[in-house]
Amino acid sequence: MAGQALSVVLPAWNEAVKVCGTLAVLRSAFSEAELIVSDDGSTDATAAEAEKVSAVDPKVRVLRNPHRGRGRALQSGLAAASGEVVVTIDADLSYGPEDVRRLFEHLQTHPACDLVIGSCYMPGGRVEGVPARRLLISRWGNVLLRFAFHGQFWTTTGILRGYRREKLQTLLKDPGLVSDGKELYLEFLHKALAAGWKVEEIPATLTWRRGPGGGNFALLRTAGSHLDFLFAQRFCMVFTLAMGLILLPWVRVLGMAQGWYLPVFRFVSSVAGRAFARSLFVFEMRLLFSVFCIAGIASSLLLPHVLVAKISWDHRFVKPLDKVRKAICAPLALLLYALMVLNACALAGFLRVSDAFSLPSP
Repeated sequence: MAGQALSVVLPAWNEAVKVCGTLAVLRSAFSEAELIVSDDGSTDATAAEAEKVSAVDPKVRVLRNPHRGRGRALQSGLAAASGEVVVTIDADLSYGPEDVRRLFEHLQTHPACDLVIGSCYMPGGRVEGVPARRLLISRWGNVLLRFAFHGQFWTTTGILRGYRREKLQTLLKDPGLVSDGKELYLEFLHKALAAGWKVEEIPATLTWRRGPGGGNFALLRTAGSHLDFLFAQRFCMVFTLAMGLILLPWVRVLGMAQGWYLPVFRFVSSVAGRAFARSLFVFEMRLLFSVFCIAGIASSLLLPHVLVAKISWDHRFVKPLDKVRKAICAPLALLLYALMVLNACALAGFLRVSDAFSLPSP
C-alpha cells in the first residue's frame, strides 16, 4: 500500500484513555499513512495525549477545535487531510484497521467510485458486542433512513467512509454545509448524490469497545434530526398520509350521514337480532371513530413539525427559502392545529351521544 496516499481522520471528544492506543494500532497497520486527530474541545486530556504521539511521529497531526459537535470536528479534520484517499473512523476503533484497509483498497480498485461506505448492517457486515438497546435504535434508525434514500444504502449514519480527496474538497467548500452533529453524515451523503457522485457500500464489522453505558450518544437529538431528514426526503408521502388521517373521522361521519352502514346493519340484524346489531354498531363506532380522531389529532401535531423539517433541510440543501413557502407555513400550521381541536371536540361529543343513535328497522 502506498501509505502517503491515505489519510485517516479521527474526530474525538473525551477520548484521552484510548487515543494513544488507537494511534499505535493504526500506525502499526499503516506505516506511512497520515493520521489526523480532530479534537472537539474535549474537557479531558485527549488533545494533549495525542500531541505526545505527534511529537515523535510527524505523520500524526492534532487539531484543537472549540466544542461545536462531531460534525464540525469531522469537517476540520477532512479539510486538513492531504492523502489521495481519506477514511474516517471513530477514535475508539469501533471499526478497525482491517475495515480502513478494505475501504482504501476498494477506492484503489474501483476508480469510478467517489465515496465508499462501510456498512455493518448490509449482508456480510457484522455487529459484535453492541448493547441491545443501542443496537435496536441504530438498526431501526437505519431502516427508516434506507427508505429516505430509496433503498440504496443499508447504513447511512455510520462514520466509516472513504472519500477521494479531490471530490471531498468540493463538498467541504459548500456554503450550505451547516450540520454540527452526527446529521452531517446524512447531509454529506445527500449532497454527494445530488452532485452526481458514485457511492458504493461494502461490508464492515462494528465492535463495541466501551463499557455498558459508554459512548457519546445524544439519543433524542440524534433521533430527532434523523426523523427530520426522513420527513424532508419523503415530505409529499408523509404530508398526504397525515392529512388523510386528519380527514378520516369526517369521512366516517359522512358515511354515517349517507347511511353507508345500513346494508351491513340490516344483514347483522337478520342473522343475530337487532339488539346485538345495535350494540355491535355502537361499539364499532366508538372504537373506530375514537381511533380515527386520535390519529387525526396526532397527525395535526406532527405536520407542523414536518413542515419545519422540510424547510430546514431544504435550506441545508441550498434550495431558496422563497417568500411563498414562508408565507404559507404559519397559516397552514394554524389550520392543522384548528383541525386537531375540531377532531378532539368531535371525539368528545361523539362519545357522549353515540348511545343515543336511533337506527332504522332492518
